[in-house]
Amino acid sequence: MSTAFLLEGIELGAPQLLAPGCAVYPVMASPRQRRTITLTEALKEKKVSFHECNESGIVGALQVKVATEQPVLVLEGELLIGGKQNRTVNLTLLLPPGEHRIGVSCVEQGRWSRRWRFAPFPPITRTPQPASEFDSYDYMLDSTIREYKLRWLKLRAEGAIQGAVWRGVGNVLRRSNAQNITSDFSEHYRRNRRAIEEYINKVEPQPNQIGIAIALYGKPYALEYVDSPDTWKHVHRRVLGSYASTLIGSAEYLHDQGQPTVEEMRAAFLDNQVVVEPRPAPAGIGTHILLRDSRKNGVHYRSPLAGFALQADECIYHAVLMRSN
Repeated sequence: MSTAFLLEGIELGAPQLLAPGCAVYPVMASPRQRRTITLTEALKEKKVSFHECNESGIVGALQVKVATEQPVLVLEGELLIGGKQNRTVNLTLLLPPGEHRIGVSCVEQGRWSRRWRFAPFPPITRTPQPASEFDSYDYMLDSTIREYKLRWLKLRAEGAIQGAVWRGVGNVLRRSNAQNITSDFSEHYRRNRRAIEEYINKVEPQPNQIGIAIALYGKPYALEYVDSPDTWKHVHRRVLGSYASTLIGSAEYLHDQGQPTVEEMRAAFLDNQVVVEPRPAPAGIGTHILLRDSRKNGVHYRSPLAGFALQADECIYHAVLMRSN
């Protein structure tokens, strides 16, 4: 009943300032051999495809076809653009070759139909975008919405996750002045891409880096890492985009509030009372390690941490811890 095992074998490096009040600490580990291929690589090689489950579609699920030799690592928070509406992946999955059904949440509440592409010159022709195909976006879902998901997951309230995601999307679109007719979260990234890229470009991967820890408004906020430095090189911009997104529209709160020390950051993600619950991944390989609040002798302990890890063959492929302040 501790998060200590998630901190074994990793070290935090010196912080880099992303913005006033937001610092990024590299998470380092000894060199590890990569055993997977990332979603970005698999899509580029056309070795993975996402489909609606049937002609009618299911909001909370997609079918995935994998044709790679190595398992594909699909991270929690990945944005999938297309189909009848844009979605985000609920929990990290390690998908071997074959066909799988995965859990997703909608991030575009106002659309449930195919998109249309118009030819630029008359005569106007319309070619439907196939509803069975999705692309991934350059960044993962905004970290505040990911935190909402993980907190409901910790309470075993999976049925409340979709509503929490929609509320979070609405908050981000209002905060960044990116409201649109279908409440499409990706519009936030399209309008604010330049600012997000400026934040991301301040941070470069370090040797043996596998992730990051984030201090926000002067307090420890998140710890996230993957299985190897090679994996991190492929996903670091996507992950950083999730946290840089949180800074858009928050200028009034961004001022220098000091930075936690490396020791304070590490201690903030160590909880010896939280319940660690293993659960077989609903698709693919491995086990999800879920954080739950504990109860002992009639006393309910509410941990400030929410999160999960995907473990297979004694390797942590992706871990996310978020701290409520």
